[in-house]
Formats: sequence, C-alpha cells, structure tokens
Amino acid sequence: MPSNAYSMALAAQARRAYVEGLLNGLPDVVQAIDQSVRLLLSQVAEPSLVARRRMAVEEMTRLGNPWLNTLLDTLRKAAASGVMPASIAIEVPPGGRRLPFSLVDNAVIENEIVSSRLALAMMERASWEFNDLCSRINLLEANEELPANDLLRPHVIARTITSTWQACGFEPNVWRTLQTVIHDEFSNF
Repeated sequence: MPSNAYSMALAAQARRAYVEGLLNGLPDVVQAIDQSVRLLLSQVAEPSLVARRRMAVEEMTRLGNPWLNTLLDTLRKAAASGVMPASIAIEVPPGGRRLPFSLVDNAVIENEIVSSRLALAMMERASWEFNDLCSRINLLEANEELPANDLLRPHVIARTITSTWQACGFEPNVWRTLQTVIHDEFSNF
C-alpha cells in the first residue's frame, strides 16, 4: 500500500509545517501584544483602567519572555506526537489557595472559559482554514475526526496559550485587561 504510506507521510509533513509555522510566528505575536499593551497605556482612560494597563505593561515586561519560552517549549514537546497531553499542569499562583471541597478547581474552570473565548476568536477569523486543514488531514490519515487533543484543533492551541500564561504567573486581571488585544493578535496570526 504505497498510497497509504504516502498519505501518512504527507499528513505528517503538513503537521510539521503547521507546528513550525506556529513556532516561528509566536515570537512576533508576543511582541505585537507587548507593543499593543504599551500603546494602550498611552491612551486616555479612567484612572482605574490606566492602573490596570500599567500593571499589564509591567507584567508583560517581566513575564513576556518566560511566557513565550514556556509556550514554545510546550508546543515543541507536543509536536513530536502531534497531540497535546490531556492536561497541562497549571500551577496555583503565589498566594492562591484551593478550596477544600471543590471537585474542579476554580482556576481550571476559569482557564477553560478564557481558552474557549480565545479559540472562538481565532475560529471567527479562520474557521474555513482550520476546517479545511482538519478535513484534509482526516482524509490523509483515514480518520473521521481528529483526536480531542490534536494540535490542529484551535481550542488545543488556545488552551496551551492560556495555560502557559497562567503557569508563568501572570495576574488573572492582566488577561482580562488585555483580552481584546490578545484575541486580535492570535486570531490575526
């Protein structure tokens, strides 16, 4: 079955190209987010919003590079198999605490909501491209559907972005302050 082996090799090559595109483009996306944050700080706003924006600039200055490096490392590790681990370890931020009777930690729920919103923003701009790529890969690999944690799925990339953001120690309010900027930059990318 040379055609089956060729199809699998072509699918693997497409996956590698997709991940390489992510890895090569992410530094520019993080830099664009950093520049957009600084631009926001220069705009006139109410004092509380200016304070949140100032904190966001400080956080991006302090944690932007560690976030980028963590994100790149996580994607490189997952690229070997093409599938993200079922759960990405999320550290509780300093001063955070877990409630004793919680079935699912609030941080996990919050991260899922934030990552779902990011995935929807990305899909809003590129749904046709994602669907086309997934359909072609499914055809080449003779699958009906991609695995739930496949790197080609937008929600997997979004969850990786938000989980690494949280694991690097960003304050949750910083994401909320920058959500529009982050959504715009990642969905344009």
